[in-house]
Amino acid sequence: MSRNITVTVPDELSEKMNNMIDVNWSGVTREAIEKYIKGRDLPIVAYAIEKVKEKKDADFREGYDFIIDNIDEISIPVLQEICTASRNNHEHKLMMLLDEDISEQILDIKDNDEGVADVYYTVSVNFILGMSVAAEQLLENTSDDIPKEFVKVSLGK
Repeated sequence: MSRNITVTVPDELSEKMNNMIDVNWSGVTREAIEKYIKGRDLPIVAYAIEKVKEKKDADFREGYDFIIDNIDEISIPVLQEICTASRNNHEHKLMMLLDEDISEQILDIKDNDEGVADVYYTVSVNFILGMSVAAEQLLENTSDDIPKEFVKVSLGK
């Protein structure tokens, strides 16, 4: 459905428009209105994008903090495995690597109809990425000459 509108322009502008007989002024006006509306919507879209970025950053930070907060329960070999963890292929590996109390915080484990455990992340990809980066940074700052009594091996399963 179309809608007709009336646009009033000053005489000087009207004369210039009359000299441009090849221009479809209805089309020019329509494009100007569409551009104006898109410009008005842009702050709404920008706000939505900013909120998504904030959530992404918050999820990353939570994953990073998760590793830091649970570091006393994580061995160096487990940190090495977490560095390579991805949402697609390490669900079971993370479940086996992390202490049960820790893994229950980020994984949802349910038996399916065939009696096999299905594992689902209860966190986002950015949370897992935050975990991975924290593990990587911790490993980068871990030296081979740290005395053995300071290396936690409680989860070296």
